[in-house]
Amino acid sequence: MKPAATLSLPVRSLEMLLDEEGSPLRLPRIHPDASHHLIEQSKESPAQNGYRIEIRAPETSAAAKVPEAVRAHFTEKARQADCELSDHVRKGVKALAISVLVVAALFAGAESLHAMGERRLYRLLSESLIIIAWVTMWIPVESLLFENLSLRRKRNRLRALSKAEVKVLPSA
Repeated sequence: MKPAATLSLPVRSLEMLLDEEGSPLRLPRIHPDASHHLIEQSKESPAQNGYRIEIRAPETSAAAKVPEAVRAHFTEKARQADCELSDHVRKGVKALAISVLVVAALFAGAESLHAMGERRLYRLLSESLIIIAWVTMWIPVESLLFENLSLRRKRNRLRALSKAEVKVLPSA
């Protein structure tokens, strides 16, 4: 079994990392720059067996607060990513339903033009409507198939970070 991927975060001070002065929320949080740094590192090191976060600081007096703050921060970010994914799926399904109705109307129009005769103009308009119908489906299908994957990866990464083992170590 592979060991957990290790993410390293050198900080100037644990007080700055905890961002207690910068946030009005009571929840334990970490500074947005630190969060961004860890997320970017996690993209480069996929977590097949989770993450281990090593925070290196000159002083370790607030070390007891750090693991809870890191986990709470990423738990909240994972919850937000869950909401974003749910919202995206809901909007995607709605857009797909609307596009199916548009496709049906365009196909009906194409069929009625085709029934008017075999003149080139009718044929051109009929085939143009069919092409427009399929293009109408493109964005909703792409969104549901491919953007969902990206959002799921983001959510799963944040969930893995929320469960990471967090160690505070003295900086060299």
